[in-house]
Amino acid sequence: NLDGILEAAPNVLEALTRELFIKADAAMRADKESQLTACLQLGLRAASIMHGMSKVLDLHTFDAYETLNRAAVEARNLLMHFRFNDEDTRRKIGYWFAGAKDNAWKADHARLDQFLTKQNVLINSQLGANWSKMSVLAHPTKYAADNSTVVIINRMTGRLNSIDSTNITSKRADHVVGIARLFLATI
Repeated sequence: NLDGILEAAPNVLEALTRELFIKADAAMRADKESQLTACLQLGLRAASIMHGMSKVLDLHTFDAYETLNRAAVEARNLLMHFRFNDEDTRRKIGYWFAGAKDNAWKADHARLDQFLTKQNVLINSQLGANWSKMSVLAHPTKYAADNSTVVIINRMTGRLNSIDSTNITSKRADHVVGIARLFLATI
């Protein structure tokens, strides 16, 4: 059941983080700006963020979870993008290492979806659509402000409004799926 999986999730994430750390250390010693180093650093970023996500997966901290989730997904998606072996990807990695501000941090979601479809991956990828939905909640949009208001009303009054235990259960399941997707992105 979901509770059992959630109980095991931190250990799985810790094991993945340890492996990423070992591989990243070796990659950075060999070449601080290699494609492999970029991928492993993004894996470490996603894992680091995901460690904190479980701690804010509660009705009173729902906004914090959504913001962290978006950051973890962005890192994981860019990791998957940076794994492509072509000149455009290597150029983007160079921009990323240079700290360029021209969307070097944003994955090509359409390309990732095409790749995953060709691999017959059994997950509903739609990375671009999912990323856009999360963007709405991670930025100061009307929808994000509405979401924050509901969270604060719950915290201050105990009224559930549109966020209830079903939403939290869904987000807990999403958290476990996110760990699995990070694992898949790194192997």
